[in-house]
Amino acid sequence: MPPVATQPPTADPAKDVDVDAVAQSSRWYTSGSVTITNDTPHTLNTWDLKLVSSGRNGFDMFIGDHMRMSTQGSSATATGTRPLAPNASVTILFSLSGRVDAMSCTFTGVPCRVRGIG
Repeated sequence: MPPVATQPPTADPAKDVDVDAVAQSSRWYTSGSVTITNDTPHTLNTWDLKLVSSGRNGFDMFIGDHMRMSTQGSSATATGTRPLAPNASVTILFSLSGRVDAMSCTFTGVPCRVRGIG
């Protein structure tokens, strides 16, 4: 009987992707950007970025090509419609009316930090 080939362990490349999220908040508005860079040797066939603010509604998200956006209440999600190749980057801009004291960030299920808030 020939030996059975074992599959290598499956890594989650999303954990190794560089997500740089930064925001600034004033009394009247909050704005920021998120740059996602695929530093891995793997293509990310599917990916998404979710931002959730502390109680503020009315997200505006300015996305690039090959993405779609959805908003619901105090959250906004950008979803890639094409794979993110190794060494490729995308930038997403966002804004909200009013001051935001806390914001969470999740990239393809992996938590990320939003600098400048909270």
